[in-house]
Amino acid sequence: MKATLNYLRKNVPTAWRGHEDFAVWLVKKLKPTVIVDLGTEFGFSTFVFAAPKIGTVYGIDWFKGDEFAGAPGTKEKFMNTLKEIEKRFGIYNVEVIEGRFSDIAKKWKLPIDILHIDGSHRYKDVKEDFENWSKFVKKDGVILLHDVYVPQDPRFGVEKLYKEIDPPKLRFFHSFGLGVISKDKKLIKKIAKKCGKVDYV
Repeated sequence: MKATLNYLRKNVPTAWRGHEDFAVWLVKKLKPTVIVDLGTEFGFSTFVFAAPKIGTVYGIDWFKGDEFAGAPGTKEKFMNTLKEIEKRFGIYNVEVIEGRFSDIAKKWKLPIDILHIDGSHRYKDVKEDFENWSKFVKKDGVILLHDVYVPQDPRFGVEKLYKEIDPPKLRFFHSFGLGVISKDKKLIKKIAKKCGKVDYV
C-alpha cells in the first residue's frame, strides 16, 4: 500500500493530501463494504480510499468541472491513473459512475459505510448533496465533508452546512478542512482523541 500512496502523491494533483493518513486509518478501522466518493476530480481521494483494498469505492463525478474544480478534462487523467494503479498495484476495487450526483442518488440502493462529499462547494449544492446521500449511510457509518475551513473564500458554504449538522461530529482544519460526522459517538470520540487538534462536539 505504501508504494500506491507514494505513486499517488507524485502523480495526482490534489488539495486533499493532508487527509490521506486519516482516510487510510478510517478504512482499516471500519472495514467498509461500500465507500462513495462524490466529486473525484483527478482521483486522489478515490484512490486513497481504495488503497487498503477493502470494500468497493464508487467514484462519482460528471467530469465537466465547475468553478471550484477548474476546467473540465479530469476524466482522462482519472482513468489513466486508475489503469496505472490497477496494473502496478493490483487495485481493482474502484467503480466509476459518471453523472450528476442528484440523478445517481435517485437510483442508488446500496447502504454506504463511508460517504465523502466533495463536489460543488456552494451552500445550496453541498446541502443538496448531503440531503440526497446521507440517508443511505449506515447508522455506524461516516460522512466526510471536504473544505469545511476555507475562510478566505466567501463562495464556500461547506462550513455553514457543517455547523448546522447535529453532533456527534468533528473537523480538521488542515488541507482546507475535513468534517467527520457519525451517529457512532464512540468512533467520533476515538478519532478526536487519536488525531489531536480538531474541533470536536
